[in-house]
Amino acid sequence: MKNLFTITMLISFAMICSCQKQGSAGERQLAQQKAELDAREKALDEREKALAERENTTARASTLPSDVQSRHNVTDPEQVKAKRDAKRQAKEQRRLEEKGRLEETQESQKTSGAAESPQPEATSPTPQ
Repeated sequence: MKNLFTITMLISFAMICSCQKQGSAGERQLAQQKAELDAREKALDEREKALAERENTTARASTLPSDVQSRHNVTDPEQVKAKRDAKRQAKEQRRLEEKGRLEETQESQKTSGAAESPQPEATSPTPQ
């Protein structure tokens, strides 16, 4: 009876220890992901600040007299933003079209692969 009780206690203790180890590994992974996310957010904030500074510089340049603007070839910040948005939309559209084509190709390969069983191709002997 004592042996059964001892074995049961040892198994219970082993299960508790293994659960704690898995929990700590999960916590470490979560902490690592949080740190990576924080780093990405910080980089994004820096980019947004740099973009805002450039837009402010461009906005200040647009208040210059027209003869100074023509000499420095300064463009309207709204035109720059509109061009950037148009490029971004075109890039997104191309990406979506490419994704659609890829999915169509994969689907056609799946259907043709399911309809036909692969047959060994006849190989011609090469003269040597």
